[in-house]
Amino acid sequence: MRICALGDSIFEGYLVGGKSLIYYLSGKGYDIDNYGVNGLTSDELLYSLDNLMTYDINIICIGLNDFFNGKSLDYVLNNIFKIVR
Repeated sequence: MRICALGDSIFEGYLVGGKSLIYYLSGKGYDIDNYGVNGLTSDELLYSLDNLMTYDINIICIGLNDFFNGKSLDYVLNNIFKIVR
């Protein structure tokens, strides 16, 4: 089973030496490609989805940087729903 982690600095492991939740799952034997990027917004993730390989499971953690940039909850949720679709 192939797993893809898509998200922002929380998945990247920013300020914790790359040791995010994904780091620990990989250490438990899960086959995870981590695409966590510091500063990533839901817009950027949405536009990059076409370039990804096919995975069995996608784990998404996104939105915090949108709020830092003044986006509304409705805006972020709308993007997340598009990402999930």
